[in-house]
Amino acid sequence: TTMFNEKLEGEIRTGTARAYGAELMVQKASGSFTGWVSYTYCRSRRQIDGINNNREYAAPYEKPHNISVVMNYEITKRITAGANWVYSTGAPVSLPTGRWEFGNYTLPVYSEKNGYRLPAYHRLDLSVSLKCKEKPGRKCFGEWNLSVFNVYNRKNAYTIFFNKDYNTQKMQSYKLSFFGIVPSISYNFRF
Repeated sequence: TTMFNEKLEGEIRTGTARAYGAELMVQKASGSFTGWVSYTYCRSRRQIDGINNNREYAAPYEKPHNISVVMNYEITKRITAGANWVYSTGAPVSLPTGRWEFGNYTLPVYSEKNGYRLPAYHRLDLSVSLKCKEKPGRKCFGEWNLSVFNVYNRKNAYTIFFNKDYNTQKMQSYKLSFFGIVPSISYNFRF
């Protein structure tokens, strides 16, 4: 911990960073069919003496390619359907590429800093909304919404961790994922 550390300057490393990119978006904002498609390209690099043999490396949040496709279709005045698809490059990670054994301990030897990437992230969300009938003099308006998050149940990797298989003495990788398919129903109102 850096809190209460009398030699804090030994815990903090400074360096340089640079980021660059471009964003493009096409949008249709009127009519019964609306939506947009957007694409972002971005790079974020760091160079800190003493890390990665002083070579530049990807920042932990760098995901060069991001795509979003959002579509809404007004079926009737009361019923609307929507779809949302997102894609992004996987986050950079450092992976063990070997091991070093010392007594009863096995220690991993890692790749260059953030030299690999998690698998790409993508998912499709769908929804249908039904507006309640409007009544004269009513000051409250409601809407039912049925939605499904991650329709095709993609197991997007949040992180990868490694354990030693004591039978084969080899390291095994395991992917940790959150949120498979998630259906939901909600009622929204405004007044």
